[in-house]
Amino acid sequence: MKLKEIYSANQERRYKSVTKIKKEDVKLEMNPYKKIKENWILLLIFLIIIIAIFLIDFNQKIFFASIILGGLLVLTFIFGNKSILVCDKNTLNIKQGFQKVNIPYANLKNVYIGRVAGTLFFLPSKAYNIVIRYQDNFSFLREIEFSLLCANAEDVNEFINNFLIDDTIQERYVKYERRKLIFKILGSIASIALFIIIFMYFFTKGGINFIPLI
Repeated sequence: MKLKEIYSANQERRYKSVTKIKKEDVKLEMNPYKKIKENWILLLIFLIIIIAIFLIDFNQKIFFASIILGGLLVLTFIFGNKSILVCDKNTLNIKQGFQKVNIPYANLKNVYIGRVAGTLFFLPSKAYNIVIRYQDNFSFLREIEFSLLCANAEDVNEFINNFLIDDTIQERYVKYERRKLIFKILGSIASIALFIIIFMYFFTKGGINFIPLI
């Protein structure tokens, strides 16, 4: 089963409350080491191409700086994508890096798959996250998201279906999703506006006048 299929089959979980779990000790682990091991040939080819490009016009300082930067990116990828979610008897236990969060099932509201659109090497792509929505001590809804890039699809399916849900769509969650969409749209507009302002500023500094183009 693919993540796309799991996402499509569990859309209602976004709006329906978790009631209880089927069984304890069900675990979902995001393991970047395994992902790297599975794709080591592609990574090796990419590394060889990068080294070949540097050797065409070799510069020792740039070469070693790039190697260090590449190593930091790999470490960031490993540290940022390694997470473990475990269904305990009374709580959902989450561990990512040095952070640990235990969410009582009484405060757990939704567990669902989210999809994020973006680009990969200038081509459209879609990434999937598992979203944990819970209620904090002040009765506000909060969400924690974890990328499923390094997760096994079978484990994701077992984990998400371990949470039994109510049959009723909750209006509270529908309104929450609408607010999220509005803030997302406003954030995108602000980012585009900021990009245009920076773009025009630097090109104006370079002697390009945009007034005749308007």
